[in-house]
Amino acid sequence: MNFGNPLFLWALPAVALPVLLHLFFRRRRTRVEFSTLQFFRVRQRYLAHRRRLREILLLLLRTLALLFIILALARPLLHRSGFSLGARTDAVIILDDSLSMGRKISTGGSALDLARAKALEILDTLREGDGAALVLTSGREGLALTRRRQDVRAAIEAAFLTAASGSFASAVAQAEHALGSSSSPNRELFLISDFQKAQIPAAPVPFRQAGAARVYALPIEGPTDNVSAGPVDLSPRPKSVNHLVTVPVTLVNHGDAERGVDVSLSVNGETVRKDFVSLPPGRPLRHVFEYVPTRAGVCAGYVKVEDEGLEMDNRAPFCFEVVEALNVLLVQSDIMDRSDPFVYLRAALCPPGAEALNGMRAETTYLQELSPARLRDTHVAVLCDPPPLAAATAATLEDFVERGGAVLCFPGPRLAADTFSACRRLPLDGVCGERETVQAKGIELGGPLAGLGDILQLDLLEWRGLHRLAAEPPWRALATVGGRPAIVEAPAGQGRWLFTAFPPRRECSNWPELKSFPVVMIHLVDAAAHERLRTPPLECGKALHATPAGPGPVTVADMAGALPPASLPPDRPVFTETWRPAVLRLDGALERHVVLTANAGESALAAVAPGGAGERVVAARVQTLRTASQIASQIRKYRAGNDLSGIFLVFAVLALTAECLIGNRYGLTGLRGPAVAAGEAPA
Repeated sequence: MNFGNPLFLWALPAVALPVLLHLFFRRRRTRVEFSTLQFFRVRQRYLAHRRRLREILLLLLRTLALLFIILALARPLLHRSGFSLGARTDAVIILDDSLSMGRKISTGGSALDLARAKALEILDTLREGDGAALVLTSGREGLALTRRRQDVRAAIEAAFLTAASGSFASAVAQAEHALGSSSSPNRELFLISDFQKAQIPAAPVPFRQAGAARVYALPIEGPTDNVSAGPVDLSPRPKSVNHLVTVPVTLVNHGDAERGVDVSLSVNGETVRKDFVSLPPGRPLRHVFEYVPTRAGVCAGYVKVEDEGLEMDNRAPFCFEVVEALNVLLVQSDIMDRSDPFVYLRAALCPPGAEALNGMRAETTYLQELSPARLRDTHVAVLCDPPPLAAATAATLEDFVERGGAVLCFPGPRLAADTFSACRRLPLDGVCGERETVQAKGIELGGPLAGLGDILQLDLLEWRGLHRLAAEPPWRALATVGGRPAIVEAPAGQGRWLFTAFPPRRECSNWPELKSFPVVMIHLVDAAAHERLRTPPLECGKALHATPAGPGPVTVADMAGALPPASLPPDRPVFTETWRPAVLRLDGALERHVVLTANAGESALAAVAPGGAGERVVAARVQTLRTASQIASQIRKYRAGNDLSGIFLVFAVLALTAECLIGNRYGLTGLRGPAVAAGEAPA
C-alpha cells in the first residue's frame, strides 16, 4: 500500500489527542466530611459503570474519527499489481493499422484516427526519462524502445492505414522482446485495436512478461456493414486488339441486409461502364464486365464499388497486356540443319504475305540460341525433334513454362527417352517414345479442339505411323487416332507442355497437305497460349520478389504515381512497400506488372465483444480502458491503484455521527439526573 499524500501521515500523533483530553478532564472523586450520617438514607446507586462505558466508547469513536480523517487526507492506495510510484516506466504500444481500422466511427474519422489519438494520450502519461516503443500489427516497421518520446510521437503520427492483415502473435512477440530488454521497474503493454474476429488468434498468445508487466486493451468500436470488391480473376488467355475481354469480379456484402450498390469499370483512367448490382447479405456474388481493347499495350484499371464502409477495399485493381498477335517461336534443333521442319506449320500460322492474318506472328531461332531474353515476349515455343537438352536449356524452358508459357514439341528420329531428362520440375522422360507403324484414317479431337471435328473433313487423313505418347495423369489427350493418343498436354506452373505423336511434316501422314491441318494447328497453338509473364495478384503486406532480367537493377514504380520509383539491387530484388492496392510496373525484371490487392479477410468487420477482448489476444491479465473517455485518468488510476480515501472518509463520518448521537444522549441524561423522591438524597 502506498499513499498519495504521505505528508499527512505526520499528523498521526494527533490521534492520541482525544485520549489526553479524556485523561485531563475526567471526573475526579472529592472527599467531603459530614458530622453525622443520620440525615442520609441508603438507596440504589446509579449505575456509574454505564457512564464509564459510554465515556470509553466516546473516546474510541473520537480517536477513530480523527484517525480516519488523517488517513483519508493521506490518500491510501491499494495496488493490484506492483507499480512503483516515482520509478521509471517503459511502455510498448501495439497499434493496429490493418485494413479493418479504416472503418468510419461516430466521430466522423476512422478507427485508426482514434487509435492514433489514444496512443498519443498514452504517450503523454509518461514522464521525463520514461521509455516507449511502437509496434504495428501489419508488420510495418515501428520504433524500438527509446527514451526520445518525440520520436515515438512522430512514429505514431506517421502511422497510416494499410490494406494488409494484422498479426497479434508477431506484434506481441516484438513487444515481449522490447519489454524483456527493459531495465525499468515499471513495464506496460497497450493493445489498441478494433479486435476484428478475423485477426483474433485461435488461442491467446503466450506472454512471458505477464508477471512483470501490466497489459491494457483499448477496444475501438464501429459499424460492421461493408461491401467489398474482391480480386479480379482475369483469364490467362492472351488479350488481343479488338477482341472481347471479360473482367469478372467478386462482390461481397458483409452486412445483415440486402444492399444495392453502383459498380463501375475503369480502364486506363477512364470509366467505361457502370452497373447497379443488388447484393444478398453474407454471400459473394460474381459480376462480369466486358471490355474490347482498341490498341495494343498495357491496360491497367480497377473495378470500384460505391460504399462508405471501407474505402480501401472498394477498388479491385487489375492489369493485362494487349498484343497485336500471339508470338510463336519456332525453335529448330540444329543450326546446321538444311531442311526446315516448320515449313508447313509456318505457312499455317503465318501465311506468306499476310503477316498476323490469323492473329499470330511466328519467328525462328535455334536451340543453341535459346535464352530467357529470347523467350520474354513469346507465348508458345515450338520444338521439333530436339536432341537431349543441356541443363541450362532445360532450366530456361522450365522457367518459361512456370511463368505462363507453353512448349509444343513435335517428335522426330532424334527424340529419345533421355531427351528431357534434364527437366526436373515435371518428369518428361518417356512422354514421347519411338515411332510405331500405324495404319489408320482420321483423328478424333477433344478438349479445346472438340468442335473442329464437326466442321472439318478429317476422314481424308491417312496415317502410316505414330510415336508412342503417355496418357496417364497429369497428361491429358487432346486428340486420338484409333484410341492412341495423338496430342497430349500437362499443366506446369502457369503454363503447359504439349507433345504430339506426329512430326509437322509428311513423315507419318498426309495431314500437312490437307486443308484441315492449318485450321487444327492454329486452334492448337491458340489453346496452348497463355498470357506470358502473368504474375498472380499479390496480397498487400507481402514482399514482392522480382526476377532480374539482366545484371542491372530492377525498378519498381506505381502506375498511378502514388509511390516514388524504387531501385532494387539485382542480388536482392525484394520490394516491401506493398501496403496499399496498386498496379506496379517493373523494369529490368522478367515480371512486367504486379497487382497488389487488399486482404479479403479484413473486409469482414465483425469484432469480438470489448470486454475480455484483450484476454483473447494475450495470455495475461488485461485491464480494459474505455476509448470514449480520457485515457490519461484511467491509466493513472490503474498505475496508482485503488484510492481508499473515500472509504476512510465515510468511516470518519460514521464515527462522528455515532459520537454525536451517543454524546448528546449521555449529556441529556446527565443533565436530567435520576428521579429522587422528596427528602431523599442521592447516594
